[in-house]
Amino acid sequence: MVFDRMAFIKKFAIEAKEHLEKINSGLMSLEKNPEDSDTMNEVFRSAHTIKGSARMLKLLDINQIAHKMEDLFGLVKDKKINLGKNLTDLLLESCDAIEECLNATIESRSATVNSEAFVVNLEKAIRGEPFETVSAKRRRNRSQSRLSNPP
Repeated sequence: MVFDRMAFIKKFAIEAKEHLEKINSGLMSLEKNPEDSDTMNEVFRSAHTIKGSARMLKLLDINQIAHKMEDLFGLVKDKKINLGKNLTDLLLESCDAIEECLNATIESRSATVNSEAFVVNLEKAIRGEPFETVSAKRRRNRSQSRLSNPP
């Protein structure tokens, strides 16, 4: 019997996207109600599931991002850090990065995101250090561009 790794990856992608949707909607819900422990537990479990399944399939970029997301959710869950707008943005962008990595794997192409940059920013957030979201970086770059190229 031949092992069809891609069949497992496609099945994982379907399940992972469902978990990413749970994380996305959970984060939106937590913005309105940060004390909702049921939702926090759900997003934590979703990140944990993605992490473990990605590791099993040797999708290490996805595994590493999901691992750091899980670590952050654990800190929020344990009330060691607050889930503010910047952290929420970073986690939402990390979900997008995981989805892009999944799509790239299925389509046999290179991902258009730098997964290592997400891991670095997630690690900074875990340590309580300043980090930069993709959206903040774009705003900064547009600002600098306008300053160096006035109309």
